[in-house]
Amino acid sequence: MTATNLEIADSRRRQRLDAIQRSLNARHARERRFRLLGLGAVITAMVLVAILFASILVRGVPAFWQATLTLDIYLDPEVIQVDERPVRERGESPAQYRERELAWLNQLGMVNWNALIDEALKAQLPGEIESRQTRDLRALVASGERFALRNRVIENPDLIGQTVSVKLLASANVDVWLKGNIDRSLPDHQQQLSAQTREWADYLKEQGTIRNAFSTALFINTDSRSSPASAGLAGAFMGSLFMMLIVIALSVPLGWPAPSISRSSLPRIA
Repeated sequence: MTATNLEIADSRRRQRLDAIQRSLNARHARERRFRLLGLGAVITAMVLVAILFASILVRGVPAFWQATLTLDIYLDPEVIQVDERPVRERGESPAQYRERELAWLNQLGMVNWNALIDEALKAQLPGEIESRQTRDLRALVASGERFALRNRVIENPDLIGQTVSVKLLASANVDVWLKGNIDRSLPDHQQQLSAQTREWADYLKEQGTIRNAFSTALFINTDSRSSPASAGLAGAFMGSLFMMLIVIALSVPLGWPAPSISRSSLPRIA
């Protein structure tokens, strides 16, 4: 092969190498751009998720604080007319004792607990409150709070006849009203609360009887349609927990890798 042919072959080889190098450089550049785009997409997604969670917290955190009334309630024996809590007698079967206990609990269930709360509210409000205003008065307190008062007596019947300090959740409408989430300029027929209830709520807020307090009921109570103020997320939490346990119980066995078979464990064929 002559020198000229060698030069031509070398020149072609260099051209091929240059073409390959340019192709590799272009490929590497595309890969770098792809990585940068992927990294940018991941960072953008994380930023958007952070913004989403921040907006949820900003809007949701105020719900952790609810309007709460602190009242001194006299557990009037004339209103709570029940027998003494039954004590299991010697020789009494569990079924017989349970029957007497249920009868005592039924007596407590018949007590007008709202009347006790009404009297405590009247002591905090100015002026004479007439019987026709009872509905406006009871609109201040969540309807389910009478059961909280009943449960406190069930836990300690010795409180009957005493004055106890009790924290009760305000109704959902009062909570929203005091937080300023309702337009106060709306006419009365467009308001959820009566004019009298709104006036009392503002007065109790100024006096410090109603304060915003962290609501533990949001985490330990179940949902409630009859008393939205005392509704909680316990049911949702438990449902999510059970769903996660079921998913784990199904996915782990299915996703667990099968044991590998080594070549030495295979039978030899003669």
